Amino acid sequence: KHGHLPEVICRKIMGLAHSPKIITDGLVLCFDAADPKSYSGSGSTVYNRADSSTYPSIVLTGDTSNYGSIGNGYVTLGGSGNADSSGVYLNGAGDLSSTTNNDFTTSGWMYRFSGYSNAGQEIMTYRRHHTRLDFSVNDSAMYFQQRRAVSPFDTNTTSTSVTNSRDVWEHFTVVKTSNQISFFKNGSLIATNSYTFTETIVTTNNFSIGLSWSDDDYLGRALNGRIGPTYHYNRVLTAEEIAQNFNATKDRFGV
Repeated sequence: KHGHLPEVICRKIMGLAHSPKIITDGLVLCFDAADPKSYSGSGSTVYNRADSSTYPSIVLTGDTSNYGSIGNGYVTLGGSGNADSSGVYLNGAGDLSSTTNNDFTTSGWMYRFSGYSNAGQEIMTYRRHHTRLDFSVNDSAMYFQQRRAVSPFDTNTTSTSVTNSRDVWEHFTVVKTSNQISFFKNGSLIATNSYTFTETIVTTNNFSIGLSWSDDDYLGRALNGRIGPTYHYNRVLTAEEIAQNFNATKDRFGV
């Protein structure tokens, strides 16, 4: 009546300056090397555009002189094997358990180079001492798992079959809703599976992007590819919101 949108609608359509259609309601992590407020153009630190003092930044970590770089609007991760000697990954300080013990959404753009192992490549690892969660993809599936990093190294995994390509950008999303995990690719729902955590994540540690961890929680295989914008929310995004985020960024990646 007075020309103003209701507050809830404003909150949902409000966006970031570099991507005005990105959903910001519930946004906890927002790393985008194409945004000058997230990456200055030099150095190895990408700052959180969600303006969180708890999770201020991620840092390119490992053998950065040989295998990693930030530029052209994305992060390049190269090398294989032990990441602290022949590869790089993105490391973020801060305990994400306040979000992962409840409903959440994680999305990320990934470009996997051809010619390397088909091992799962992490969009994000929500690490904890003795226990971690992984959201990863390979050529034929998307995975979400809870993994103990001490004996007996038991794993609670759910996955869905989907053909993923090399040498192209693809957008992946995982949503945890109560006792379900939903997988989205390029803005579309692929599957929803039943899933229940076997234990609560309570101890603190860092989170990482683009790195798989070995059974005993040592650095494992780094992603051979590129990481684009990565987002993490402390709530469930609807299918429409996930599609909105995908459509808001897809032109940058030729999708």
